Amino acid sequence: MANGQELGVDDIQVQRAGSEGFSHNEVNPDDAKNRMIQLWMLPESKEEPASYQMFHAEAGKRMRIYGGPSDQDETFAARTVIDIAHVNAGESVAQPGRSLVYMVVGKGTCNKEKIKEGDLVETRDFELKATTDCKLILVSER
Repeated sequence: MANGQELGVDDIQVQRAGSEGFSHNEVNPDDAKNRMIQLWMLPESKEEPASYQMFHAEAGKRMRIYGGPSDQDETFAARTVIDIAHVNAGESVAQPGRSLVYMVVGKGTCNKEKIKEGDLVETRDFELKATTDCKLILVSER
């Protein structure tokens, strides 16, 4: 549950502590194994209020869940940006410049090297060709 909401497969919650901080607790609804990834980012501005945003990742799409300019409100403004990409087998995804890429699920090739579920890649000009359906987290600076 996130602020009273249950998170399902491919649901994403982004929380910002703000100057007052926040309290949270993750509880599995049953005894089944659940996979959850948490990334903690230092806020760029302590003046921002505590808040959260919800996203749902979709197959075959890439979406920004964190960061971007201050003149938009789709994500929390920050120089660091985080994208989620679901890449279908046989398709590609690219990230220009310096980035960290985490392969959540799947397999593919990047610069003739194979990467698989659980791999964290520090790279420049990343381009993945998916050999299976993949889910990736791409972290970069705008």
